[in-house]
Amino acid sequence: MEQNQNTFGTYGDMDKIMSKIKKLKAMYEGAKKIGSEAEAATAAALLNKLLLQYNLSMDEIDMSERPVDPVGHEVISGFEYKSIGGEWENRLTNVLCKHNLCHSYVYGSSYKRLLIVGRRENMELVKWMLAMLKERYVAFSKTAYKAYKESPEYAYTRYSKDRFQRSYLLGCAEGLDEKLTAEREREKKQDEKFAAQVNALVVQSDGALKAYVAEQFGKTGHRTGGHSNAYSARQAGREEGRRTELYKPISDNQHKQASNVGLLR
Repeated sequence: MEQNQNTFGTYGDMDKIMSKIKKLKAMYEGAKKIGSEAEAATAAALLNKLLLQYNLSMDEIDMSERPVDPVGHEVISGFEYKSIGGEWENRLTNVLCKHNLCHSYVYGSSYKRLLIVGRRENMELVKWMLAMLKERYVAFSKTAYKAYKESPEYAYTRYSKDRFQRSYLLGCAEGLDEKLTAEREREKKQDEKFAAQVNALVVQSDGALKAYVAEQFGKTGHRTGGHSNAYSARQAGREEGRRTELYKPISDNQHKQASNVGLLR
């Protein structure tokens, strides 16, 4: 079969992408040790663009000629930060899946176990971003709580640390969703043809994911949980989420590589 010039070349390139994801994880860990995340940030944004193009390219190939590129699932923890608790990890997982061609569900009766559904490469990217953002957002929430305790507001609200953090972290997930949604809307205006392709891909992907979940697990639903009443903490978290730059829009052509992208503020 001839190589598709609009793709990465051959199906074997998926192995290269998975290798890049593993190298990216190692790069990020190394960058943290020396206090610099710029290189890993740029690579992460580029990787996301490559994965999007890969998914588009796979859908352009005749189904009779392409190998099986199956949807799968994994069960992950929704309760990694036990000292904080709450449903913020579930919310953040939902946001990242929503914007990366995956779906997520509560697995069982508690948000402590989550089910993510998608193609292998997309799930790997979601898991990597999830681990990174959890760590960073929790660190920001601790800093924000220290500032809150020194503020005049503390004298009359006196939120406990875990309550403040739960509200703040829910806000982070909400703000990130707002940020990514706004960026996608800007991208649609910048490159209408590419936006139409992506929209078609998302619709097709959603159908495949829902069919897979129905076949494997039957009826499902999304748990939304209650709302925290630590309003100021939640608003502060929302602002932090809005500042997170996962995929900075490319000004002139969505097919160009992202060469100057911040993954975190």
